[in-house]
Amino acid sequence: MRLKYLTGWIVIALMVFVVSYATTPLHAQTWPGAAWETATPESVGLSSQALQYAQTFATTEGSSTGGSGYVIKNGKLVWSWGSATQTYDITSVTKSFGSTALGLAIGQGLVSLYVPAQIYLPSVGTPPATNLSEHADWLSLLSLYDLVSHTAGFTKPGDFTPIVFQPGNMWYYSDSGFNWLADVLTVSFGADLLSEMTSEVFVRIGVQSGQLTWRGNLFRTSQIEDPGAPGVFYTRRELAGGISASVDALARLGYLWLHDGQWNGQQIIPASYVAQARLPLLIDSGALPVDPSQPGAALYGGEAPLHIGLGWWNNFDGVMSQVPTDAYWGWGENDNLLIVIPSMDLVVVRTGISGQRWDPSGTQDYISVIEPFFNLLLGNTQPPPTPEGLPGDANNDGLVDVADLQILVDNWLSQDATWTDGDFNGDGVVDLADLQLLGDFWGIGLLGDLPGLLPGDANIDGLVNLSDLQILSDNWLTEDATWLMGEFSGNGVVDLADLQILTENWTDQTPPDLSVLDLKQP
Repeated sequence: MRLKYLTGWIVIALMVFVVSYATTPLHAQTWPGAAWETATPESVGLSSQALQYAQTFATTEGSSTGGSGYVIKNGKLVWSWGSATQTYDITSVTKSFGSTALGLAIGQGLVSLYVPAQIYLPSVGTPPATNLSEHADWLSLLSLYDLVSHTAGFTKPGDFTPIVFQPGNMWYYSDSGFNWLADVLTVSFGADLLSEMTSEVFVRIGVQSGQLTWRGNLFRTSQIEDPGAPGVFYTRRELAGGISASVDALARLGYLWLHDGQWNGQQIIPASYVAQARLPLLIDSGALPVDPSQPGAALYGGEAPLHIGLGWWNNFDGVMSQVPTDAYWGWGENDNLLIVIPSMDLVVVRTGISGQRWDPSGTQDYISVIEPFFNLLLGNTQPPPTPEGLPGDANNDGLVDVADLQILVDNWLSQDATWTDGDFNGDGVVDLADLQLLGDFWGIGLLGDLPGLLPGDANIDGLVNLSDLQILSDNWLTEDATWLMGEFSGNGVVDLADLQILTENWTDQTPPDLSVLDLKQP
């Protein structure tokens, strides 16, 4: 089985390697400093409307109520939501960091994918002791490839788990396997994974201090002893999960992978490893069977190895028919996503709030859960039709306009409200959250004098500050203006009356500096 596995892999790897490098266009050689260069979506061939649809899905689908997002196209930040710097528990997207650490070790000549893992860590796979007493032959076959591809045979939990099949014979999504990979890499580097990855990867790609943390292993003993240096211990990290990161930090990792492991002229991980990691686990023209005993096996459809690689999922088999087949992504609980699409020169990050899911029931297969986000993002589809279609479209006529605003006003602060009353976020109350959604998909039309709106708060974020002052400045003397443009007085023009309202309701501790404004004269 192992020889057949590797033979099939080599044929496919060589074919895809040649095709990908012959057809993939050169990526933009634009490198971020402390911040990304920005551009409009339309200037790089994307759609603002499509990205807004994707954002709304990301922050409202299922039990989701927020999170953050980043869209990097041609090396430029073209869309974002939430906070760029807040850290989120990225759950199993940590596995893509694990693949990065493995590539780094391979590039440094410390490890090889197909060499038995016992060469680097003789105790790999034990405890439990029964793994060694009953399956010593299996452990002797165990390779780093098995650990990073979920084919090692360990069960799901992240602690010391039983090995239930010979490595390479089946596929079983395993946190334990990735945590064994963490142990092997720690002793191979001879260093804590956090310090090694910080100096060799995170600093080099510009991850800012405080935007990435990495906990010690919650499931195993806190330290691991170096087998080659008795008495020397290293902090034990996880690679199944355990990293918290900002969308900016995640985007930088994705951008490194988009550029085949190279960052501004420095080859950090081998390009050959990147090419291999984003390919599926195939045996000739078939796939490794999914172990039916694993929890949730049916949700993988029996074909997970057709669209999973080394720490990354992928669309190689076209399972998402409207998404490029070179797309690959890290994915974890709370629907955290780090998406890389080389043919589009695109990196997309979505981080979710712990405990909130697009599929709260947990009954949908994983492709069905994430595919709508991909399709909205790429402009392949629009939000579903009535009764809950375009956010803000209370009367379901396909437009978000004055008629919808009037419905919302008429039902302002109503309880037990529905979509057709103006309750677009589904919380049963017509309030500022619904008004924000209406504004996101419209941006024109009088918002009116509604209870709860703070005069001067043009962007409806509950504060009157420099952001609102900038909006007012940008629309100075504009006629037929709206609240969202800085028109608070109701006379239809952004003028001194509105400026006075804004300054009277200023919430920042620092007073407004009106001298910075370049206001057009009448």
